[in-house]
Amino acid sequence: SKPISTESLLQKLRAWILDEDDFHDVKPQPNHAGIAQFDPEYADGSSIWNETEALAMVKQRQDRLQLLLESFCSHIPENLRSLEESIHQHNFAKVRYLAHTIKGSAGQMKAGQLEQIAAAMELAAKNEQIHEVDANRGKLTNAAQAVMDRFQEWLQKHG
Repeated sequence: SKPISTESLLQKLRAWILDEDDFHDVKPQPNHAGIAQFDPEYADGSSIWNETEALAMVKQRQDRLQLLLESFCSHIPENLRSLEESIHQHNFAKVRYLAHTIKGSAGQMKAGQLEQIAAAMELAAKNEQIHEVDANRGKLTNAAQAVMDRFQEWLQKHG
């Protein structure tokens, strides 16, 4: 099971029950052609990683955050290699699974931009849109590298 953030739960409930806009929702929105686009709000790089939210998630325990960051940095490269192979093989089910896995990890770690791009890739794989999957490949790799670089900076500073 995943840890629940009270604030996040309340935002989701407001969005679902009251039909309020939830600007923290990172699900890609389809454009007029039905192709997923990620929210430009995340495109400026300010959302590579929200350290404050990540620390809040672990109740300000830097030792716990360190373990999570190290785990993320050790698992993401293999996920990216498998994703690349799966894209090459047009294995949409595995692309979808891996994008979903990366999306979940990024969401847990409060890496919004990576989460958003992975969500777009997951949707494209679900719809078997190889051109969209391909278009998101570089974005996902670059975003994942930016997140890992940021995590490594934090680990060097706090480790």
